[in-house]
Amino acid sequence: MMRDLAQATITASALKPTDVIGLPYSPALLLDGHFDASITDSPDFASGCQWGFQSYADDMELCDEQGNCFLVDRYYEWREVEAFVVENVAIAYEYQQTPLPFCAAMVLGWLSALVLVQNNEALRGLSLLVMLVTHYQEQSWKEAA
Repeated sequence: MMRDLAQATITASALKPTDVIGLPYSPALLLDGHFDASITDSPDFASGCQWGFQSYADDMELCDEQGNCFLVDRYYEWREVEAFVVENVAIAYEYQQTPLPFCAAMVLGWLSALVLVQNNEALRGLSLLVMLVTHYQEQSWKEAA
């Protein structure tokens, strides 16, 4: 079952970014993107969601010159979230030929981790994601007709 936006609002303020790192992925944590079945029924969707959720922590490990690594809390500005969504949907789909269901799922998973810490940025990112996915679906349907 997809995660309700109201529940995301309630839990968002309690965690720091590094608190999300050890959180096991579950489809129950996903935001509800209201995607078409052509997206959610794809075999790429489940793996993309998990990969995106787990990749949220990728920018939180820093290493010094001696090779000592440590975790830092990483907060994202809206422009960074916007760039992430566009890069991983529009650019990946159009120029790298990544399947749209995987693009949508990966970004949805990442935003679903982000919402646990930064509610507003994640929900704005979700709106952008839905808009982009809808645009590309409509474009492909027109081309097929």
